[in-house]
Amino acid sequence: MLFQCIADTHGQSVLLNDSADAVIILGDTGGRLYWDIKDLIMSNPRFSDKVFAILGNHDDESFIENYPWIRWMSYGEKTEICGYQVLFLPYKDSPGELKNMPQVDIVFSHTPVMGLLDDSADPFHQGSREYLKYLCGKHPRMWVHGHMHISDSLRFESTLVKCVYQSETIEFV
Repeated sequence: MLFQCIADTHGQSVLLNDSADAVIILGDTGGRLYWDIKDLIMSNPRFSDKVFAILGNHDDESFIENYPWIRWMSYGEKTEICGYQVLFLPYKDSPGELKNMPQVDIVFSHTPVMGLLDDSADPFHQGSREYLKYLCGKHPRMWVHGHMHISDSLRFESTLVKCVYQSETIEFV
């Protein structure tokens, strides 16, 4: 399973990977990207239900209705993508408690997990304590986020944690 994950482009275009199985937008993108995705769907209809997006801290919820070809996911929304259970966590100033959220294979968020690929010295780039509690209790196989303007990864216990900056194609097996 190949996910093309896109985060924090802040209006810049990225090259879309038409060999990916799904496109995941992790927030703070905007600009030409949404129209490029429409072109991808028009030229390759298999993407018509395989483009998912969450909002970042620089996004405005009011513009969602302008891009109906993208499936905008709400906080804590769970879905299945190609047989994998996936949880979406758009940016929130104060992330809600996640202890009642289901166990999933993959979590996609804008904000990082506290202490994992975040910047604890910068209050705007600290990870979420609630996300850390969820990670330690539910152990998803992969957690992918944006926000930090770096591309990096690490393993925390049984979970692969990845931070995406601009665009990265990630294989999930």
